[in-house]
Amino acid sequence: MISSVASLICGGFVYKYVNVKIILVLVLISGGIGTAIVPDFAPNYWIAHAGQFVTGFSTGALEVGCNVWLVQLWEDGVETVMQSYHVSFGVGAFVAPLLTTPFLAKQQDLTFFSSEAESAVNGTSHISIPFGVFGGLYSFMGLIVLFLMFFDRSVLRQEHEERIEEATARSGSRFEWTVVLLLYVYIFIEMIYEGIMTSMMTSYVVHRMNMTKKDGNFLLSVFSASYTAGRIVSMILSTRLKPNSILIMAQSITVFGAGVMLMLVSPVGQVQLTLWLCNGIIGFGLSSLYPTAFTWTIRFVDLKFIHMTVALASACTGGMLPAYIVAPYVMGSSIQMPIVCAMCALSMAGVSYAMLRTTRNRTPRLEQEDATLLIINATEGTDSDFAQRQEKEK
Repeated sequence: MISSVASLICGGFVYKYVNVKIILVLVLISGGIGTAIVPDFAPNYWIAHAGQFVTGFSTGALEVGCNVWLVQLWEDGVETVMQSYHVSFGVGAFVAPLLTTPFLAKQQDLTFFSSEAESAVNGTSHISIPFGVFGGLYSFMGLIVLFLMFFDRSVLRQEHEERIEEATARSGSRFEWTVVLLLYVYIFIEMIYEGIMTSMMTSYVVHRMNMTKKDGNFLLSVFSASYTAGRIVSMILSTRLKPNSILIMAQSITVFGAGVMLMLVSPVGQVQLTLWLCNGIIGFGLSSLYPTAFTWTIRFVDLKFIHMTVALASACTGGMLPAYIVAPYVMGSSIQMPIVCAMCALSMAGVSYAMLRTTRNRTPRLEQEDATLLIINATEGTDSDFAQRQEKEK
């Protein structure tokens, strides 16, 4: 939810008046610092929480600004670029545990609530090293963006009032609002599904399948690996296929994986093979749905910062719900999680059908003769290629 709050603030107010590039520089540098200080100040909870808040704020602001910036930079070629951008999230989720595990403490069930545990952690854990390295690289990327701003001085922000009114008139149509609302609902459900698979699976297999925590972690690794593979495949497919086709294929795989997971409801199907299969299949299918839904939307709607703001708020809200709708029942019921996952998969299939049906007779925005992007103001002294194109159009 911190990322959601950050995106709401930036998307609803700051991005209207401040160059997005400046915001990205600030949040990258501050986010890196916030990440680096967390492990060293963990016993001082207020400092650790402050670092986490800054990191979450940075994540939300980056998600809003970078998606819109990519659309502006690549225009009609953004589909493959957007898929590539989201591949990095899958790669990071897969690689991070592998890189940080060697630095963790050897003791089990350590906690910061007692002085003995704090002493043990300080003596054996070196988790501050990967935190510091990642935080440093994170801030370094902000310095790189700052350096590049000396060569490209274009101003990326929402249009001035007269252009905003024009954009509002266009986006106020029933069609555009229908497309955007369908995106929000789809992302909301998708994040519930993803949150269940990433945060609840380990507890489920330990308490309901009599497996070890190590087995649960292996299952999570299978999900992460297939998730990353799925995003790489969707990135490659996006060079040849439209988002509609990728969405149908990925959604079909996800529904099939949910069907396999439903076998866990029956005592006959409660075997480890079922768990391995459903984790791999669902991870592969689920991975490309989020970026593909965005590229589908971009084809028909002028993506604005406020769109990304609400979309990220929907994603954050969906991501936090598994803790309330699944976690209380994981230990006492073997059918709760498979049923909720099946409901999510079927709901997403229904929403995706509505998405495709809504746009079936529509010409994509960038294929229209009068198509223009309304999210940039590059009129203030710039040498960039894009700004020159904007000036020529005027």
